[in-house]
Order: sequence, then structure tokens, then C-alpha cells
Amino acid sequence: MLTAREQHILEHVVREYIANATPVSSKCVADSGMIEASPATIRAVMMYLEDKGFLRQPHTSAGRLPTQRGYRYFVDHCLIQEDEAHEFVDLHEALRFVSGRSRLFTAMVNQRAHTVAYYGVETVLQSPEFTDPHCLRMFGRLVDALYSFAEYYEEELEDAEQTPRVFIERENPAREAQSLGVVTAPLQDEATLFFAIGPSRMDYGSAISAVRAIAENPMWH
Repeated sequence: MLTAREQHILEHVVREYIANATPVSSKCVADSGMIEASPATIRAVMMYLEDKGFLRQPHTSAGRLPTQRGYRYFVDHCLIQEDEAHEFVDLHEALRFVSGRSRLFTAMVNQRAHTVAYYGVETVLQSPEFTDPHCLRMFGRLVDALYSFAEYYEEELEDAEQTPRVFIERENPAREAQSLGVVTAPLQDEATLFFAIGPSRMDYGSAISAVRAIAENPMWH
């Protein structure tokens, strides 16, 4: 468990990286004025967080960005649950709502009816991560076989204490998603899984609250 100061600095780095997609320097954190610590202390804490696997430095002269462990800590300890109510006309509106709210690819997979509906390919591909050919190829494979992969996520959700559930990079049961982030929840009819998929640098707060709004909506009863 991190100290309050360590958690605050990690949270600031994660939020900055989510917003701007560029490594975050200790100077950037210090200049924000949001951390009550000297620049030297912030530098030391960021080095400690890197040593413990929460951050990584892509280049010697660059700032730092979150690792899978850093994102996981952020999701588990730094997010405040936000409930939002929204009325939906049909599943296509629901897909568009979550995609627009979170800038992610969204999909509903119904195992009973053997159907897949999705929205937001163009939206999510605007993320800079998809300029990497490997990331783009893996995402394409995931989308093409999402119906088959949904079974893996359904098994993971069987023992989940609460949903939506977040899978970050290598936590994903589908190999094709192991450079991505996935937020998923079963709908009330229990035959349908809702997915929000994008880079691991996603806005987890928006994605989780939007998926929860879908999953808890009475229209799926």
C-alpha cells in the first residue's frame, strides 16, 4: 500500500498521462501546484514508484508513464464511484452513449442470440496508441473474434464481487487484448456482455461509470 503522498503523486501522473498521452516529468508535477512537496521530494517519490513497478521511463531523458501495476492501483484506490442515470431508446443508442462518453470502442455480445453489435471503431482509433501497427493489428483481431472471446470474459465475471470489471493489459484473458484496457459488465438479462475497449491509457472513471449506467438500466431486464 502506498503512503498518501505516494498515492497522490501516482494519481497525478496517471491523470496527466491519460489526458495528454505524453510522459510526465517531476517538473510537470511540481509546477501543477497540486502536490504539497518540494520538487526534490517529488523526484524522489517518482523514482521510488518506478522502482516499485508503478511507473516506467520510456527514455532516459523522458518523463514517466504508468505501468499496468500503476493503472491497477489507480483504478482500485484513486477512483471515486460516480453514478449516472441515462435513459436509452435501444442498444445502438447505448453503444453510442458509452463510446461518446469514454472515447472507446463499445460492443454488446449476446451469447443466447449469437449476436454482436458494436460502435466506435473510428472514435477509438484516434488514440495515438493505434499508430503502432502491432497494437492496431491486435485490436483488429479482437474485434473480429469478439463473440468467441466474450466467453473468456464471462468466465472471469462469474466470481466477480462487483461489476463493471476492469481488465488492464496482461490481466485480459484474451491475448489479443493484452496491450489494451477492457471494461465489461453483464447486463440484467445475464445473456449479454457489454464491453468498452481501448488503450490502457483510457479514462477509467468515465468508462466505468458509463458502463455501469448501461448495466443497471431497467431496459435490459
